[in-house]
Amino acid sequence: MKKLLIVLGFCLLFVSKNEAQILNSGFEQTNWDGSPQHWGTIFLIAILIDSNGVSHYDSLVYDHYLFFTSNDAHSGNHALGLGNIKNVTQQLVYGGVATLSTDTLGSSWAPMVSISSAPTNFSFYYKYLPAGPDTAQGLIELYDSSSNMVGSAVINLSGTTSTYTLASAPIVYNGPGFGVPSFANVSFRNAAPGTTPTFGTRLLVDDISIADVNGISQTLTGHGLQLFPNPATTALQVKAIAENNLLSIYDSNGNCLLKKEMPGAQLNLDISSLSCGTYFLQVNSITGEQPAIKFIKQ
Repeated sequence: MKKLLIVLGFCLLFVSKNEAQILNSGFEQTNWDGSPQHWGTIFLIAILIDSNGVSHYDSLVYDHYLFFTSNDAHSGNHALGLGNIKNVTQQLVYGGVATLSTDTLGSSWAPMVSISSAPTNFSFYYKYLPAGPDTAQGLIELYDSSSNMVGSAVINLSGTTSTYTLASAPIVYNGPGFGVPSFANVSFRNAAPGTTPTFGTRLLVDDISIADVNGISQTLTGHGLQLFPNPATTALQVKAIAENNLLSIYDSNGNCLLKKEMPGAQLNLDISSLSCGTYFLQVNSITGEQPAIKFIKQ
């Protein structure tokens, strides 16, 4: 019998290299099928075709999709969820995986995004509901322009965590003389490499952030716009690639709470009057209206 490998799932979307850092870090942007933009995986199964041309394949049971958009969010409306799949035929469980990518509509696999500086810290909020002695994992790997890995951070998660909790780890570089990082590979696994997943285990991830040596969050970037710090308490630093912008802040219900002219390309925006919570900043410029970017007021 012949053995074929069939690609089952691949849900990712395109962004140009100029839109650097962690794309869709709050998982608010979704594809037409509801999956989180810029996050996905490839899942392969073997199909046997006998001499009569009849296909034979293993019986699979889904606890949930290997990766999906969850409505149980730390902030905003969405988070990343990881489930798993049980192969009943072989009595195996496949743990969910989601990797950050710049790919477009599944046409190619592009699991590295460009970054503009050397980040020092990797963090995210998570819930972990293991159905057994499982260990989940968050990972960031940094590569230079020659594709040499120059730094990484690994966060392993174990035990039940039923409320959103901050996980954070320093990024460790490969000693003096390491190359300047140009790309980042970010992934989450329902079961860390070398561990056995339990059917029914669930991992939720939200609000991913990487920060540089100055503590500036690189999470929120897009279309030439940068916000930091995030979360913020009294003020936001806003940087744009063009001048003469109009900034608008909306709450999660779509109500406009603040409008501010931004004559230059940089502005210290006072947000002290806002209550603690999740907000969205939108920019209108000479190039048109830009997508809203999420930030958190503490």
